[in-house]
Amino acid sequence: IFKYCSISALNHSASLSLCFNYSTAFSIWFVESVYAAIEIKSMLGSAELDDAIEKCRCFKKLKRKFDESTKPQITDSLFAIWGFECCSNESMKKSVSEKISNIPVDEQPDIIVVSNRLFMRMGLYREFTEYGQENSDYYKKDGFLKKQKDIENHKFMTCWDLGENTVLTFMLYLTNWLKMAGSRSANLFNYLQPGEEFGTEF
Repeated sequence: IFKYCSISALNHSASLSLCFNYSTAFSIWFVESVYAAIEIKSMLGSAELDDAIEKCRCFKKLKRKFDESTKPQITDSLFAIWGFECCSNESMKKSVSEKISNIPVDEQPDIIVVSNRLFMRMGLYREFTEYGQENSDYYKKDGFLKKQKDIENHKFMTCWDLGENTVLTFMLYLTNWLKMAGSRSANLFNYLQPGEEFGTEF
């Protein structure tokens, strides 16, 4: 999808997201309606990872103002990085770990996939699946203590060598995310600038 599109925050208060699709006229996407974004790279080297992570941070920091009557269970949007080649498994794990170590959890990528090799999980999605949501019974009973233990052990991502099962695993996690996220809708009045005159009656 990002081969033809770029996402830009045009206005901090409006949280407007634009898609420049060169095969059609330009389109407007409301960021509240975006469930997931995938950044695709042919090779996931250090520079490519830096670029993808920076795009993720910009995307995650977009303000989302949902319609309160249909506010979703999860207000975040999934961000995945997909590569077709990378360095060795251990080098990739070390590189990603170093790059995200000082990035807030809610700005980190959720999933990194290397076709037919690696599946890496981090960010908010990992926290939801490992510890549960903070208002859930599981989080209060077991998740909170598990989270504290992982923080003490500096464990903030999980990595698997899944071989040909990477695509299936990705689809399972993506489907689960869509089910957890629930329906979502933007409150269009949030996109109007206070005090701005849009026209005159005649």
